[in-house]
Parts: sequence; C-alpha cells; structure tokens
Amino acid sequence: MKKAPSIFSYLQSSHPDPRLDMEERLRLPRRLLDWFTGKPLLDGKSKRNRLGPVSYLALDIGIIGAATVAAASVATHAPLWAALPALGILWPIQTGRLRKMQTLEGHEAAHGNFFMAGDPRRNSQRRILGLSPNDFLGELATSVALSPNIVDYKADHDLHHAIPSFTTKDDPDTEIVQGLRRYGRSLLNPTAYLRDFAGRLRSNLITARPVRRAMAIGVLALLLAPLAWIPVWAWLAAVFMPWVVLFRLAGALQILSLHDWRMTKPASLQDYADRTWARFSGVPLPARGLRGLTWLKAWALWWSETLFVELPFRAGVLSPDLQAHDAHHLEWLLVHNMEALSFFQDDWRNQPYRRAEIIRDSGDPLGMVKREHWGVRSFMKLTWQNIARLGGSRW
Repeated sequence: MKKAPSIFSYLQSSHPDPRLDMEERLRLPRRLLDWFTGKPLLDGKSKRNRLGPVSYLALDIGIIGAATVAAASVATHAPLWAALPALGILWPIQTGRLRKMQTLEGHEAAHGNFFMAGDPRRNSQRRILGLSPNDFLGELATSVALSPNIVDYKADHDLHHAIPSFTTKDDPDTEIVQGLRRYGRSLLNPTAYLRDFAGRLRSNLITARPVRRAMAIGVLALLLAPLAWIPVWAWLAAVFMPWVVLFRLAGALQILSLHDWRMTKPASLQDYADRTWARFSGVPLPARGLRGLTWLKAWALWWSETLFVELPFRAGVLSPDLQAHDAHHLEWLLVHNMEALSFFQDDWRNQPYRRAEIIRDSGDPLGMVKREHWGVRSFMKLTWQNIARLGGSRW
C-alpha cells in the first residue's frame, strides 16, 4: 500500500540522472557540483585533481589542523549562540578529513598504491626511518587520524577484497557490520565509542611498529597540549568530539550501506560486482512546471535537505573513494580477470573521475551504471536491507 504524502513530500524530477539535471538547471560552479555529487561529467569541463599524492596528504593535514584551531578558538571565545552553528560547520570538515586519512590515503597505502603507476617512488628502495615511502606516508596519515596502523589494517583488508571472502562471514569487515545489527542502540551506546577508541589506541601504541608508535605519541601530545590553556569543554568540542565521537559515528553511518552483505560466497565475478555500488550525494530536483506555493515548498524542502542533510553527510561521512567505491573494487577485476581494460590505474585522488572513465572505456560489462544510489535516504534504505539480512533491527 502506498504511503500517504507527508508535509516533507514534494514532486521530484523524473530525470534518469540527477547529476545531468543539476548541470542543466542549477547555476552552480562545475567544481562544486563535481565535489558534492561525486559524479563528474566526461565532457571536458570536469577537472581532475592535479595535486601529487604527498601534496594531497599535506593539504588534508593542513585543513584538519586549521579546522581544529578554529574549533578550539570558537569554543573558547564565542558565545554559545555563535559557537554551536560554527562547530556545526567545522565538525564535518574535521571528521571528513580524519576519515579520509583512514579510508583514502591510509587505505591506498595499505594496498601499496599511495604513489601511482609510473611514479618512481612507487617501488623505490629508499627508506624513511626504516619504512618505504608508501608505508611511511600511510602510517603518517593514519596516525593523524589515530586509526589502525597500516600493518594491522592490511592484514584484514586483503581478505575483504578477496573474491571467496568478500561480504561473507570470513570478511573482516563483517565483524564491524554485525556489531551494528541493533543499529540505533549502537549509535547511542557511549561504551561502543570508548571501545572503538580503545582499539584504535591499542593499534597505535601497542601493536604498531616503533616509528608508527612515535608518530602516534606525537599526535596525542599535540591533541592533549591545548588542555594547558583552553577550558576543558572547549577541548572536548575541538578534539574529543571529532577524533572520538564523530569519527566512529561517521564510520557507523556509512559502512552498512557500503556493500551488499549477502554472507554467501560470490558465485561469479558478476555476483561480486553486484555486491558493490556507487553512492552519490544529492536528491532529485523538484519537478519542472511547478507553480506558486507548490513550487516554493518543493524548492524550500530540496534546499533544506541538501544543506542540512546531504552536505554534512558528504563532508563528514563520504570521502571521494567511498562515493565511487565500486570502482576501487572492480577496476582490478576488469583489468586482470576480464581484460575489459588495458591497464590498472587506481587514481585514488580522482576516484569518481576514474569511475566514469572505467564505465566509458570498458563498455561497463559488470553493469556499474545500474548500481548508482543517490542521497542519504537511499543509503539508509540499503542499511535497513543489510540489517534485515543480518537478522538485526533498527533498534
């Protein structure tokens, strides 16, 4: 039976591709639409990120440093009525960059891909404090985020990609997913956040290599130092919230919609592909031809959802790799198993752009374009489907 429309309902465009509809109807800069949606267009106007991998990481470290200083200053000096909205803007920036250091830079370093194919540093014999350049920069990125060290992460993550174990009970990520089966309780349970952070500290300070341990100690010292001159509540707002609370919340919000957790061994390459997808930010625009109060309501609701739901989720939860994560999983299969692409590139700095190229250049034999989900409401539907499959509940 069809649900009755609520006061938050409005007639949406029936355009098959919301990105193309946005391009035609919204007078917004191309770079902004590319970043926000995660779906650039291969028409010569969308531009790749040209920063080298080291500069890319340095920029993220600079942004998290500046945002943290700004959050501490706002929490210390601004009145509450001004501090809360300012923190509401700064927290997604901080959290998104920290998550990026784990799920993008650290993640690619764990694959050995921090430097792209053709970069002499990729297979360099040079050592920085005993580590390869790839491992050193991966450890640096994940130490700033205080996420698991590269060795611990790689041991689990290779199994996640393997065809026999992907999205099965043998997939290491399944343990995280099953821990969220009672979803609402997990998100609200304070001990879950403390257990998560304790595990991260263990990987940074106990199981890590000596160089990584030193990095983590340095990061912890920098994060604790402000307690000497700012109030405790300001430190909690600027440091504890993004590194401990929001970091775990962002991970919990995104992982259950990351893949289709079927818990059975993939029967084929197509079955493997069907368990992964792209998650683009944004919802369909209001329908054309609306008039008067109907037009006003539709656009007011669209902009409200975009600014207060989609934008914070995009900034704080989805890094670029997580938007086009199917490309990360499928490019290798298309090159080495199906020979639908001639070379493996994995340009993680431009994963959404790379996804569009893969679809164009391969003829899309695995049907990536059929598995594109738009907006937080769509992501939550995927989450509820996975929870039901795992025998869990929303609460």
